Amino acid sequence: MAITDTYHAMTSERLYRRKQSPFKVVEEMLKLSQHKLDATILQVFVDSFFYYSIGTRVLLSNGKEALIVSIKRDTPVRPVVQLVEDAKIISLKDKPTLFIEKILK
Repeated sequence: MAITDTYHAMTSERLYRRKQSPFKVVEEMLKLSQHKLDATILQVFVDSFFYYSIGTRVLLSNGKEALIVSIKRDTPVRPVVQLVEDAKIISLKDKPTLFIEKILK
C-alpha cells in the first residue's frame, strides 16, 4: 500500500504543487527503497508498471523526442536513448537533470 500511495500522491495534481512525471517519481521512489520502501515489492511494481521495449518513442524533459535503444534492469527509468532530431545517443543515467516525461504513440 505504501508504494502505490506514494506513487499516486506524487503523480497527482495538488493545490500546493504540480503533478510530477511518473518516470521521475519512480526514480525518487527507487532512491527511497533503501530506507523507507520495501525494495523487493518496489521492483515488482516497477517491472510490471514501467515496461517499455527497445524502439519505444518517448518525450524527454527537455522537449525532445527520442527512441529507447537500451534498458538496464537496475535503472529502468533511465535508459539509453537516441534523439530523433540528430540521432545522438544519450544515457539518461549520466544526465541526472534529463528524464522521460512520457511515452509517445
